[in-house]
Amino acid sequence: MRGHLTLEELEAMEGATVGEKLLKVAFKAKDEVPHVVGISGFSVGAAILTDKGVYCGVNMEGRDMAYSMHAEQSAVHHVLGRDGLGEGVKMIAITASPCGFCRQLLSELYNSEHTTVVLPDGPVPLTSLLPNAFSPSTVGLPPLGKATPPSFGPSQSSWALSPAAVTLTFPTHTTTGFFMESVAHNMSIPAATAAFNIALLEGATPDDFKQCVSVKLTTVKNGTKLNHEVATREAVDTHCPHLKGAFEVEVVEN
Repeated sequence: MRGHLTLEELEAMEGATVGEKLLKVAFKAKDEVPHVVGISGFSVGAAILTDKGVYCGVNMEGRDMAYSMHAEQSAVHHVLGRDGLGEGVKMIAITASPCGFCRQLLSELYNSEHTTVVLPDGPVPLTSLLPNAFSPSTVGLPPLGKATPPSFGPSQSSWALSPAAVTLTFPTHTTTGFFMESVAHNMSIPAATAAFNIALLEGATPDDFKQCVSVKLTTVKNGTKLNHEVATREAVDTHCPHLKGAFEVEVVEN
């Protein structure tokens, strides 16, 4: 399946409510998008609804679980990296109840107080899943999705001021993932992990990663608080062992 649907495509689906339709999309992503879950064997799908469309996400595991991605993280990166939040996440459907980390990440998004979470047993307000959340406003930062991005794309790094992007080059196309920083930091999304995850949502399979020709990490000149090379090397070693850990690093002015 494609990882993105238009609002018209969602409206045309069978279902009594928008929530029911969105949950069908999440399960479709879970069942049809290739997963990399060699450790747990547990697949999860998610689908975010904004005023611009529907954006899917699936979980993905690395050799080191620190570089894994939850389905909710995947969907958040997908919407931020593709079209932006618009007026915020109206609704997110998930095939399993979100963990505490993902509840935190979702609560950091712009207008999250109006977000509904649709689960297999029914819809609930996001605020009921994480009351009294630690938010970006607590430390004087903008909500996730509303920070000023760097020149090379919609990476978000208000806390560490270390935005980054990773571009995978295949014989016929390129795929780019962006670093998305959580104010709680633990749920931050590494650019390299995001790039491989987006490739799956765009129709690639794990076997297609063997066709990756090169990997490029883009960072900013003064973004030295975080070392994005470690996460990039781990992702390259995991998914593209034929590259033998090699990747290009480009440093630009912010």
